[in-house]
Amino acid sequence: MGPGLPDRLGRGYARSFGAVSDMCPESLTPNDLNRVGAIVERLGSIASSSFWPLVDPMRRRSSGPPRIPTETLNQRKRRYSVPRGRPTTEQLLARVDSEVGVLRDRFGGLPHSLELDHVLREIWLLETHHSTAIEGSSLSEQDVVAVVERDESRGTLVEALEVRAYADAAGWVYETAPEARSGIDLATVREVHRRVVGPVWATFPPATRDSPGAFRSTGVTVGGGRRVQLSPATAVQADMTDWVAAGSEGSRGHVIERIAQRHAWFERIHPFTDGNGRVGRLLANWELVHAAYPPMVIRSQQRDRYLRALERADRNDAGGLVELFARAVSESINRFILPRLAGDARLVPLRALAQGSPYSADYLRQLAISGRLRAVRHRSLWLSSHAALQEYMDSRSPRGRR
Repeated sequence: MGPGLPDRLGRGYARSFGAVSDMCPESLTPNDLNRVGAIVERLGSIASSSFWPLVDPMRRRSSGPPRIPTETLNQRKRRYSVPRGRPTTEQLLARVDSEVGVLRDRFGGLPHSLELDHVLREIWLLETHHSTAIEGSSLSEQDVVAVVERDESRGTLVEALEVRAYADAAGWVYETAPEARSGIDLATVREVHRRVVGPVWATFPPATRDSPGAFRSTGVTVGGGRRVQLSPATAVQADMTDWVAAGSEGSRGHVIERIAQRHAWFERIHPFTDGNGRVGRLLANWELVHAAYPPMVIRSQQRDRYLRALERADRNDAGGLVELFARAVSESINRFILPRLAGDARLVPLRALAQGSPYSADYLRQLAISGRLRAVRHRSLWLSSHAALQEYMDSRSPRGRR
C-alpha cells in the first residue's frame, strides 16, 4: 500500500464522518467517533494522522479517548435539531412572518375574491361558525354551511339571523380591507356593526332602541365572567376616536402584537349595546387582511383561553392574546391557504405539507435534515412539496423501513 492511499483513506473517512455528523448530530456520540477512529488506525499511522486532525480540533490526550469538542456539537445541535418546549412569542411571530413571506413570494399573497376563491371561503365559513359560537350560538359547522350557503333554516330564528349577518360582515371585511388606502376609521367600525346586528335588530330590536352602527348611550356589562372597567357611555365617542387615531399612527412592534393589543382595547371600550365581541374579532381580521396577513379563526373551543387572555391584556399583559392570535394566523396559512394554492410540485412549509399527511411537521423536518425528504431552506423554514413527500412514501418498504 503506497503512502498516498492511507492518506486519502483517512481523509475520506473524516469527510464521511463529518457529513453524517452535520446531518444527524444528535445521533452521534464520542464512542461513535472512537469506533471509526479504530478502523482508520488499522490502516496505519499515515491514515490516522490524516483522520484525527480533521474531526477533532483538540489534541489527543493520553488520559482518555479523543472527542469532538463540546462547543462544536452544541453549535451543530442548535443549527439542526428540532427546538424543544414551547416557542417564545418572538419565535412564533418570526415563524408567522416566514410563512407569510412564502405566501407572498411564491403565490403572490392572499387570494382576494371571496365569491370565486374556495380557499378564503373555507376560512370565511369557519370564522362565521366559531365567532358566533363563542357568543352562545348552538349551530354546528354543518348548520352554518346550510344556513349561509343553502339558505336553510337551522336552530332558532335569532341564531340563523346572526349567522347570516356575520357571514355578510366577514365577506365585506375580506373584500374591502385589502383595497383600503388607510387603516380603520369610524365609518368602517360602524359599518361592520351595522352588518353584524342589523338583520337581527330589524326583527328583535334591543330594549335601548339603539340603531345598528350607533354607539351606545347607556352602560353595559361584559359576559363570560370577565372583570374589566368599561368606558362610560359619555366617553365612548372620544375613546373610539382615540382608538381609530392610534391605529393610523406608525406604531412600533409586530403587527400581530399591535392588533391583539388594539382588540383588547376595543373590548374595554365596548362601544355598542350588543355585538362587541363579534365586531371586535371582525375588526381584528380587517386589520390583519389590510396588512397582507390572512384572517384568523378563534375557535369556540378556545373561548375560555381567549377570555383569560383578554383579562390579562386588561392588566397590561397581552402576551397570551398575542400568542393566540399568532397561532390562529399560522393555522390559516398552513391548514387552509398554502395546501390549496400549491400544486404537487410547489414548495410549501413543512407545517402546510403535514396537513392531511400521516406525519407531523417535526417528523418531516427530521426527514429533510437527514436528506430522506427532498427539501430546501427558505429563511427559517424548511420547504418541500407534495410530490417529494409522495416520493418518500413510495420509497418505504412494505415493512415501513425508510
